[in-house]
Amino acid sequence: MLGFPLPYEEELVYSTIARARVHFCIQSPKELLDEVYNDRKVVATIDFPSHLQKIAQHYIARNISVEKLIYRHTLFPLYAPFIPEKRRQQCMEWLRSSSKGSVYLSLGAAASKLPQFDTLRYCPQCVQLQLDKLGECYWQRSWQVFGVECCLLHGQAISTQIPRHSFHRHEYLPATPKICALVHQKTPTLNTLLIAHQVIELLSRRAQVSPTLNQWTQYYKTLIRQCGFNNGENICYPAIKEQVLSTWGKIWLDTHGFRVHDEQSCWLRAICRKHRKSFCYLEHIVLLNSLLDNNWSINQVLEQVAHYPKERNVFVNREKKSENNASSAQRNLWFQSVRKIGPKQARQRQKALYAWLYRHDHDWLLAINNKYKRDRRIINKRVDWPKRDRVIAKAMLGIKNEICENLSAPRLTKNWYLSQISNPASVEKNMHKLPLCNQFFNKYSEGVSEYQTRRLTRTIIRLTRLSEPIVKWKVLRQSGLSEERLRPVTNSVFNYVMEKYG
Repeated sequence: MLGFPLPYEEELVYSTIARARVHFCIQSPKELLDEVYNDRKVVATIDFPSHLQKIAQHYIARNISVEKLIYRHTLFPLYAPFIPEKRRQQCMEWLRSSSKGSVYLSLGAAASKLPQFDTLRYCPQCVQLQLDKLGECYWQRSWQVFGVECCLLHGQAISTQIPRHSFHRHEYLPATPKICALVHQKTPTLNTLLIAHQVIELLSRRAQVSPTLNQWTQYYKTLIRQCGFNNGENICYPAIKEQVLSTWGKIWLDTHGFRVHDEQSCWLRAICRKHRKSFCYLEHIVLLNSLLDNNWSINQVLEQVAHYPKERNVFVNREKKSENNASSAQRNLWFQSVRKIGPKQARQRQKALYAWLYRHDHDWLLAINNKYKRDRRIINKRVDWPKRDRVIAKAMLGIKNEICENLSAPRLTKNWYLSQISNPASVEKNMHKLPLCNQFFNKYSEGVSEYQTRRLTRTIIRLTRLSEPIVKWKVLRQSGLSEERLRPVTNSVFNYVMEKYG
């Protein structure tokens, strides 16, 4: 695509494509996708856009790589330092090609406790500066980050009327003076400014190897000890909890999805322990700001974390320890228990023995446990699946009979039928147990050719009733179709109808 606009500093890829739509005067969202991606199925994504390899191809002469697009024009740098390196590389590969939602799952954004903004946001004075300097405005990525509720220079961010997840999910909407009006901004709070400062530091980072979970564990363990919130090797969780509450306030924490409580599942308790999963950028900022002084920097923290060992070397000279310390009596005790009741039950009943063997005879313990490992899969017999299969299939047949004569109905796909019944997720998840439902979908789900034919039929009937001439271009336009998009079967039916009635 010749003349594709260059991204401005801190501009989202979404915004660059939206500006391209304005520059080339493209009205149709699908036509824009054809021009940019050569693919009509790409979803307009704000935070983690995929197919960036095709975007980078427009900048071959400018030497703008995919990695540069990811780290300077998406929200990926917010999550990259806090996930394992292997996952970071995989996410970058998905962003390079096709993601299909995998990036959101892998980064934890899909199931995150962070509530998301419903609409796009902007800073009015920044937009005015963009107009004065560039002659156009664009969506800046720091405006769309949850937790960053202000601009560091001007004040509180303002919400627009443009939804983040629009019904028209293929449409790129540009920032314009009409949408981003110049309105009064409130003065931001101290907490808001602090988060904005740390987030902008994260967004400014370039591609680097991510710290491991062990490095984060060791860093927080050292930091908690330095702050005096420890009792020997144990953490004083009540003291840390009180420190976080006094720093941020209960109302702010609850509003932003970080409710602090005494249960074992609390995020604050988990982040202070051994890290078995990744935590989001805002969880790290909340805890670090509570433990460090006022001049702390997230970049300095990441540099310190990188100096810790990547893996915990617990079992040094394992074979030597095993030879010197392993007791045949203790081995025999564990062997008898494992052979009789399995490793899991033996571990629950003989915790001290298990702990001793784990420390002093680790390799033998794992070998014997794997040898006598028991399959404890539980078969759920609470649901009568044949009965449920009959009930659901009968219900969907009723839905099909009610709508079969409605030519204005949406495409009758499997997902559409499932959306008409209660608890569709359960049905879709257990489809292998529902043979009648499978037969129903195979027989009555509407393909693209059938749906196109129905749309053409609906238009021809309406034109006939209105006594209007049946012209090819008018039928296609009112049907929302084009000759290029018609499937072969639909095209042959349409040509036959036009020869006979056109």
